[in-house]
Amino acid sequence: MSNLVFPSTLSGYQWDSKKKPVFNNITHSPPTGRDVRISLYEHPVYEFMLSNQWLTKADKDALMNFFKARRGSFDSFLYADEESVAVANAFNTGNGVTTQFQLRFWADPYQETVNNVAGSPLLYLNNVLQTLGAHYTISTTGLITFATAPASGAVLSWSGTAYYRCIFLEDSLEYNQFADRLYDCSEIKFKGSLAAKL
Repeated sequence: MSNLVFPSTLSGYQWDSKKKPVFNNITHSPPTGRDVRISLYEHPVYEFMLSNQWLTKADKDALMNFFKARRGSFDSFLYADEESVAVANAFNTGNGVTTQFQLRFWADPYQETVNNVAGSPLLYLNNVLQTLGAHYTISTTGLITFATAPASGAVLSWSGTAYYRCIFLEDSLEYNQFADRLYDCSEIKFKGSLAAKL
């Protein structure tokens, strides 16, 4: 399981992207006419498709080397998009007893667990910035541990970036050279989730 980040900010190009949440449900239609549905995913798996108009040779080489190092769909990697950035995102409330909380994205009424944290996010208690090390610690999987349990009703929020844990959907990657030392890569497909692994 690799913690290398997908090279989406190479100089010389920008990605066009598509993203869709995917759930997995079982539906059974018995003779009684009352359908039975079972949801197999607590959180969605996201499918991403990236394309670009041009790559420099250095960009193309970096992308191909990243893909080859993953051996296609064999190894996972980390990816951040514009929706994986939290800005004062409320994720829980204190109860006066609990000291450990898992980071989440919260878009009312839906919460999604965050397990892949980029760097050290900022943590707020009732909109007051807390100090890492003095007030709390955080694991690389987004588990917050407070030195003192937040008071009952205290709002916990955070700002920072989370990664999607991803794998490529195919074992091959095609690029096209359309001019001297200029390339394009029409489609890169991968899937990922904010969970610790797929």
